[in-house]
Amino acid sequence: MKGFTLIDNVWVENKIFSTYFSCDYDKCKGACCWAGDAKDYDGGTLLAEEAQEILLRKTALSPFTSEDLRSIAENSPVYTRNGGIYTKLHSDGRCVYMNGKGCALKDACAAGKLSFDIPVYCQLYPLWVSEHSDGNMKLFLADSFEEFCRPAFEKGLRDKTTLLQFCRIPLIRFFGEPFYQTLFNMVTQE
Repeated sequence: MKGFTLIDNVWVENKIFSTYFSCDYDKCKGACCWAGDAKDYDGGTLLAEEAQEILLRKTALSPFTSEDLRSIAENSPVYTRNGGIYTKLHSDGRCVYMNGKGCALKDACAAGKLSFDIPVYCQLYPLWVSEHSDGNMKLFLADSFEEFCRPAFEKGLRDKTTLLQFCRIPLIRFFGEPFYQTLFNMVTQE
């Protein structure tokens, strides 16, 4: 597959090895958590176990959300579509867990109300994972990276923080330490 390297049954986009990235929330204000017209986008992708925990604890999580999103968080914070599970979006496109300071789920985790701080797919962003037609997984930069993450690209370049360094924790959460170490070693050998 052109522009990708196969590592442990995962097609990895080569741009990942040379991209600088460090989230700059003060500048972007969570642009990746604000999808725009909600009828055209899905919310944050969830693993089944993340969705299950959110639904189980939705009443305990709702105080961490913005007041105008609280009823959504208490009643229907998660939905399924085309085989995927997602956080609900407000009609203006905001994720139900966007609270003006960042992610309400992160605050809930810090308060002991949730076992994970941010859904792994959200934490991976701007990386995206999907299944390739050959049955392998595919790890690549999201198409919306340039649109939402210009400040993060600039900050990463300024701070010399690579995308692999920034996404270390979610890459390990999703793929495991050996896979991450293989990615990291490929960069350090160049």
